[in-house]
Amino acid sequence: MVKWINYIPLKDSLDNFEKTFNVNLPNDLKDIINKFNKGLPVPNKFILADGTKVEFGQMLSFNRNEVFSVYNSFMDEMKERSLIPFAMTKNSSFICLKNNQVVLYNSQYDSEKEVCSSVSELLNMLQED
Repeated sequence: MVKWINYIPLKDSLDNFEKTFNVNLPNDLKDIINKFNKGLPVPNKFILADGTKVEFGQMLSFNRNEVFSVYNSFMDEMKERSLIPFAMTKNSSFICLKNNQVVLYNSQYDSEKEVCSSVSELLNMLQED
């Protein structure tokens, strides 16, 4: 079972986010954001199909005026790639939705890796070392 730490209250409407960027967030992600905005899951590691171990850093904030807010250029930069970033990894890659699938996006190398088919599945993949 995933425990969430260091989260902050969601002040801004997810409906407003969806309208602003003309996107639809899946219900499992909305539920997490509403309860654990900008939080860190524990355990926080998952393994990709190629064996790469990834450490979940923390959720982005969905409050408009905060540091590491999804509004602060992340959406503008990634929307062209059909990506909706919702979290970062410890090595500064983004955990994103693309066509409601979870992908890992490395902006330094402009590369994407498939992670899994849903946010719920991602949470079920989380494990300790």
